[in-house]
Amino acid sequence: MNCIAITGCAGLIGSHIVSKYLELGYLVVGIDSLIGGYRTNLPIHSNFEFFELDILDTNTLKAIFEKYNPSSVIHCAALAHEGLSVFSPKTITESIYIGTLSVASAAISSGVSLFVNTSSMARYGDIEPPFNETDTPRPADPYGLAKFHAEQQLNLLSDIHGIKVFHVVPHNVCGPHQCYSDPFRNALSIFTNRVIH
Repeated sequence: MNCIAITGCAGLIGSHIVSKYLELGYLVVGIDSLIGGYRTNLPIHSNFEFFELDILDTNTLKAIFEKYNPSSVIHCAALAHEGLSVFSPKTITESIYIGTLSVASAAISSGVSLFVNTSSMARYGDIEPPFNETDTPRPADPYGLAKFHAEQQLNLLSDIHGIKVFHVVPHNVCGPHQCYSDPFRNALSIFTNRVIH
């Protein structure tokens, strides 16, 4: 059975990707710290293995990847607090940049062939919309800069180690499984909390 590993599997994007790959018949290994995602977003399924884990724990990630041998890693985990990044740049940068490198290091050392990285529209920063993939990013805050630097580091690791890397760049995603309890994260949650208060 083909195996795929998904970080941030309890969050909005990750949880939907988990469901799709289970539907396609994959063994899915899910990794999430449950800081920004909900356990209720996780499926109860015989082909789903969940690990509550901080992605900064590279050694445990490596052990998981070596045990399950996923062909691909889809990396959705991040502290998605763009506004907070201005006040806590270390926390956000560590989660996004170092966290991405931790997952990538474990994937490379375990022989994973494909790494799909979830970036952010924050990478574009001070560019006149609509954004285009050929635009040169100009991040305007530590969150966007960390996302952009993570992309650059992954591209370099791809050149060095041969792991295939793809970046996806969501733009204000919303829907079922969204974290509405956090009044400072994602546009819909911010608007909802402002209306409530």
